[in-house]
Amino acid sequence: MLGGGFAGLAAKYYYRDAVLVDRYDYLTMTPNLVDVVVTGRTEVAMVPRKVDVRAEVLKVDIDGKKVVTDKGVFDYDKLVLSLGYEQDLSKVPGARVNALKLETLNDALTLRAKIERAKRVVIVGGGDLGVELAGSTVELASRLRGREVTLVNHGERLLPHMPPRISRKVEDLLSSKVRLLLGQKVEEVREGEVVLKDQVLRTDLTIYAGGLRGPPILSNLPLSRREGKVLVRRNLSSVDRDDVYAAGACADGIPSNGQAAIDSGRIAIRNAVGEGSEEYKPRPIVDVVKVEEECFGAIGEVPLSGGVGCLLRSLAYFNVMRMAGLLNLR
Repeated sequence: MLGGGFAGLAAKYYYRDAVLVDRYDYLTMTPNLVDVVVTGRTEVAMVPRKVDVRAEVLKVDIDGKKVVTDKGVFDYDKLVLSLGYEQDLSKVPGARVNALKLETLNDALTLRAKIERAKRVVIVGGGDLGVELAGSTVELASRLRGREVTLVNHGERLLPHMPPRISRKVEDLLSSKVRLLLGQKVEEVREGEVVLKDQVLRTDLTIYAGGLRGPPILSNLPLSRREGKVLVRRNLSSVDRDDVYAAGACADGIPSNGQAAIDSGRIAIRNAVGEGSEEYKPRPIVDVVKVEEECFGAIGEVPLSGGVGCLLRSLAYFNVMRMAGLLNLR
């Protein structure tokens, strides 16, 4: 099992005999990375988690059924890929060179340092990450003076996957402190500039949160992919191989959400080891964003805000803590 994020953690929790390979002995709570940006405290996004092999995966030999790491070569009978995602900076010309992203603890600390020095910040993308980044940037910048924060979104509203009512609430909250440019496509990111169709934004820091793709290692595997993610059947096996499964955000069709990752990790491992033939069926997802200590979200199409939203966000965090804690006791 490669990757110990939400999907890998859930798979290991449900099948303890699986061999979990990951380069870190902690899980990064990606929803909490924005809190690292604000506070500078990495521990708020780190959940201690044991792995069986702490190593960097260098290569996967699908035909030979071997995983090559910097700690040795490991044979497998069944392989579960739970390698997460990366921000797809290739979608916008110049973004890979001239924009920063938020995926890791180091990214969060780098952003914090850059925001402290920047007078003008432009955030590209109005989904969950872009909105939370806007809120955290404003929160951090409020301790400083003379900062200007702009959020550019291709769509006509923020959080387009949530009910319109939630979008409006978040837009109202942000609009007093953030310049919102909705329905605007970013044509190019240059050094010190973000180019739109009808204007050029001057910026000291550009942060990209405009879309996801599968991690680079998947591009070297002889597996069918869409936007870098593994194409899977309903039982989460690869469309090309019966002995390879994918779960979480590296599998095509699985939302980049902790609950979906946990569900898919459990199903993938059960099917891989022959304990079931369950199909992955998306269920209403609890999706909550935090903006300046306020929580907004939805369960499917049912809007949430206030204390209920914050409570559900906290419960999701404690569920991950519970699984990690039980594995650490083994």
